[in-house]
Amino acid sequence: MKKLFTITIIGLLSTGAFAQTSQGTKVVSGSMRISTDSDNSMHQGYSSQNYSSLYLYFSPSFGYLFKENLEAGLSVGYTYNESESTQDRDLSDDYNSANKSNTYGFSPYLKKYFTISEKVALSTKFSAGLSFGRSNYESTNAYPATSEYKSKGISANFIPGITFFPSEKFGISASFGDLGYHYTTSENENNGYKSTSKDFELDLSSSTFGIGFSYHF
Repeated sequence: MKKLFTITIIGLLSTGAFAQTSQGTKVVSGSMRISTDSDNSMHQGYSSQNYSSLYLYFSPSFGYLFKENLEAGLSVGYTYNESESTQDRDLSDDYNSANKSNTYGFSPYLKKYFTISEKVALSTKFSAGLSFGRSNYESTNAYPATSEYKSKGISANFIPGITFFPSEKFGISASFGDLGYHYTTSENENNGYKSTSKDFELDLSSSTFGIGFSYHF
């Protein structure tokens, strides 16, 4: 059974001499996303498996429209992720594992607005960033183990969106989908083992959907 909760707050505060997406507008914004996942299953009547996870992401941003409908800015972010897995076995030892990670990062971005009407604008946002993290892994079975990891990575993302302006100073935004590239290196601080992962993918899962609000003045 899976449960997903996503909360996104976009454009918490905007200040400037011009409204909405006009040149000279300053933008302070933030986003937050929370998701949970759980799975309980039985295998052939002799063992059960329980899995649960929590994902939390928070990122404030500051932007400036240096040209009409063109915004440049910087986002900083924090991600917390934890997961637990338990297997109860009738014929062998039980197995339990837990993983927790904290990641910090920053990414400059460029966002382009395409005005459709006085009340609607499409947008495309491109960002590239660096991230640094640490994680802890623990397992308990016949051979208990604990590992500490540190990681760093680079990423590039392309995200489409749309904004509706019901009034001159208030906007409602939505985004869905993410085309991105991610490159990450990880090192086990216990034994020095290093690993590398990289991927380029188009993500159209429900976790990429966000609804936000903005105030412009």
